[in-house]
Amino acid sequence: NLINKHQTLLFLNKRGYAPFVICKKCGVSKNCKKCSSSLTLHEFADRNKSFLLCHQCNYKEKFKNYCSICNSKDTLSFPGYGVEKVEQEIKRLFPEAKITLLSSDKVKRNELKRKIKNIIENEYDIIIGTQIISKGHNFPFLKTVGILNIDYLLNDFDFRSNEKAYQQIVQV
Repeated sequence: NLINKHQTLLFLNKRGYAPFVICKKCGVSKNCKKCSSSLTLHEFADRNKSFLLCHQCNYKEKFKNYCSICNSKDTLSFPGYGVEKVEQEIKRLFPEAKITLLSSDKVKRNELKRKIKNIIENEYDIIIGTQIISKGHNFPFLKTVGILNIDYLLNDFDFRSNEKAYQQIVQV
């Protein structure tokens, strides 16, 4: 696609860098102080701006690679992946490609219109996005779509998970 000037879309419906953070030493994961949900790591590429965010109640805290349970420094690991980690890996694999990331955390509404216009005009080679990118757009230069980690939807406990996965695949 890069050689032929076609676009590739990588879809992953997981915002942030990693869906949870866990201490390698004691095994405790970082949870929200308000609702106990797992905190998602964001902006890990820029360690000074990194933060943990609860996707349930929007609780936010600055990320520190420190476990307050076992008082260990630099022992946190980040299993799983979100769109930010995918973007980082794609940039490493294809340094010459023009890449854009579309996620509600990264793109404001007025900027989204401009980015969509740029995609339509073939100004990006690789588009990485969450559901924000799958909402009724027509990209004439798009030739390949990859849906990452659709299995998590298929293996969900919700009895409608197969239907949700199907709807998401068709939408993308």
